[in-house]
Amino acid sequence: MFSKPEYRFHSILFVFALTVFTTSHSNAQTVEAICTGTEVANYTPGLTLTEQYTEFVATSDFSTCLSGSDPEITSAVIEWSGAGGLSCLSGGSTGSAQVTWNTGETSDFTFSTVVAQRPLGNVIIILDGEIISGKFSGSTMLQEITLLNLNPVACLNDGVETLYGPVQMQITSI
Repeated sequence: MFSKPEYRFHSILFVFALTVFTTSHSNAQTVEAICTGTEVANYTPGLTLTEQYTEFVATSDFSTCLSGSDPEITSAVIEWSGAGGLSCLSGGSTGSAQVTWNTGETSDFTFSTVVAQRPLGNVIIILDGEIISGKFSGSTMLQEITLLNLNPVACLNDGVETLYGPVQMQITSI
C-alpha cells in the first residue's frame, strides 16, 4: 500500500502520462523521462488585467524524475526565458530553456504555449517543445504547469510579478 505522498506522486504521474498518451500523435512513442516538481516564474512587467508584452524567467526544480532509457536520471532543473502577450486573464508565450540533469548532462529546447487558462490570475498551461541539442536531442517535451496567484488583487494594481506551483514534464521520442 502506498503512503499518501507516494500515492499522490504516482497518481500525478499516471494522470500526466495518460493525458500525454491520449493527446499524442498516432506514431509509436518512447517515453524518455517523466518528472515532477515545482516552478517559480518572474514576470516583467507584472501581470495585470490588460494583456501586454511581458518577459519572464522561471526555474523548474524537478525533485523526482524517472527515465527508462537512462536509469541514472533522478532529478533535473530547468532555467526558462520567454515572452508573449500576457495578462492575469489571458495570453501565451514562446521561448527557450535548458534542462540540467542530475548527471550533469543538459538538454536545450524551444517551447510554445499549447493551452493556457488563467482563472483569477492563476496560470494553468500546457507547453510543448522540441529538444534541439544535448541529451534526448530530437525528442518532444510536454509540460503541464499550474502557477498559483496568492494575491489576485495585484492584478488590479501594479501587477503580479511572481507565481509558484507544481509542474510535470514528459519527454518522448519517436
